[in-house]
Amino acid sequence: MNSRARVLLLTLLLGAPLTVAVAVPNGGVAAVGPAADPIVATGVLPHEFGVGDVEAELVPEEPGAAKVGDSLPTYFIDEADISVEQGHRLVIRLAPSEVPPGFWSDSGMVNVLIHASTDEKAWYTSLSSQAVTTPTTLARVARVRAESARWVDPEDLRVVDEVTSGPELRFARRTATVSRAGALADEVDALGGPVFLSPDDRREGGWDGGVMEPRAMSARCPHGGEGPHQTRTLPRKRVWATVGTSYPVGKSKAWMTVGSGSANSTTYGGALKFPGVHAALSGTRSIDGGWTKIWNPSGVKRSYRKEIEYRRVESYNYLAGPACDHVHWIPAGETGGTASNTKGINRPKWKKCVEALPGPFIRNHADGNNYDYGAGVKLKDVLGIDLGVSRKYSRTQSLTYDIVGKNKMLCGNNDWPSRAGKVMERYR
Repeated sequence: MNSRARVLLLTLLLGAPLTVAVAVPNGGVAAVGPAADPIVATGVLPHEFGVGDVEAELVPEEPGAAKVGDSLPTYFIDEADISVEQGHRLVIRLAPSEVPPGFWSDSGMVNVLIHASTDEKAWYTSLSSQAVTTPTTLARVARVRAESARWVDPEDLRVVDEVTSGPELRFARRTATVSRAGALADEVDALGGPVFLSPDDRREGGWDGGVMEPRAMSARCPHGGEGPHQTRTLPRKRVWATVGTSYPVGKSKAWMTVGSGSANSTTYGGALKFPGVHAALSGTRSIDGGWTKIWNPSGVKRSYRKEIEYRRVESYNYLAGPACDHVHWIPAGETGGTASNTKGINRPKWKKCVEALPGPFIRNHADGNNYDYGAGVKLKDVLGIDLGVSRKYSRTQSLTYDIVGKNKMLCGNNDWPSRAGKVMERYR
């Protein structure tokens, strides 16, 4: 029995619900299916590939008791739920109710790995998808409400939660839940699905989200669901990731506050390492934690670093041989380690500048641009490439300048300082 069949059997045995029966006031029963199209991942597929070249799988969470060398479960999304639609957009559908327990994070996220290959080229990407449940009206006349789960971008959900400042959103394994109808539920219902970036639609400026170019391969690597396939865990690696920078001048000082919890996640790049070659980017994963760090104020230019632990998962496909064996580097969590770096911090020449009066300036709101840094995760010595970081601002993820002097300005890298991803102080 192959892995897909084993997981499907497990799902059926567990009784994963496909419909929900809800009692209505008149004594009848309303059958409730998915409230929205269950798109777990979508994006522009590189033009070299067609729908028959694509597979998608869920990346398993590693149990706390897992040992090096332990086999991990696999789950391949059914080919019937993968399509290429208008604009060569790849669409992958999976109902949250179909996801087995071993593939959920503690805050209701799954990580999707997408693979496309032909006889000449291969391409990978990955992204996190957040399951969220909101109250939805099923019958206006009967005024019946039930819960419906759908997929959204994890960072988009956290922005909505930050902006509305409501207490209704709770994170748990399998789903984040909006507890009651209202403004927050309406905002969440309006969110789009999780989108990966591809070489055909790179964003302008900042980090490109871990985009991998289709690359030549020495052999066509069969899809994991096509034959004997094994996935096992390797030792983890701890590395430093830059999550912010500050550039005070004169007697001014700056510092960062970085909180990490279910309501505040950071997106880190992943990678795939094949035998004998440098690693290839493989998209992103959003992770969260449960801690806060406040750096001491300083008048020195510096970057702020958090220590990240990467899982390493080794995959074998016995039909293809060593050319297709690879190691997937997956962001697993933040250790709580922190550091500062003052070497090589050059003052940029940004043009979006405004006058700044003495006193504190705090960049602490989710509106505006992320802090993006394409070389934020320091892995070049190991993999041949550094990986990226993307972090949103919030009440608990902020940059503060305590400005001293009346001849100062603040400048943003990609917008005015109030909305910029990076902010610098300078003299007028």
